[in-house]
Amino acid sequence: MSTASISEIFDAKQFQAAIRTSAGITRNEKAIAFEDHLKTSGYRELTHVHVLVEDGTVVLRGNVATYYIKQLAQETIRPIAIGMKIKNELTVN
Repeated sequence: MSTASISEIFDAKQFQAAIRTSAGITRNEKAIAFEDHLKTSGYRELTHVHVLVEDGTVVLRGNVATYYIKQLAQETIRPIAIGMKIKNELTVN
């Protein structure tokens, strides 16, 4: 039995709607879905970004090498975080 990520189960519109409305998705599952989105973005540097979802806010945490990667993480999440705030707490080393 293989395990599919949330972003693989939903098509893009369903995924965005589920993230916005919390339709049957817990905060933890939302965070995992956002992390999956970062991991499949094509940027290896984003695979280590941790995501929390708290009261309608997507919180990005972890360490990145450059300010560019920090901004890239935020902008990669933005298209699917419609109606949610994004708090970028990534630290640049």
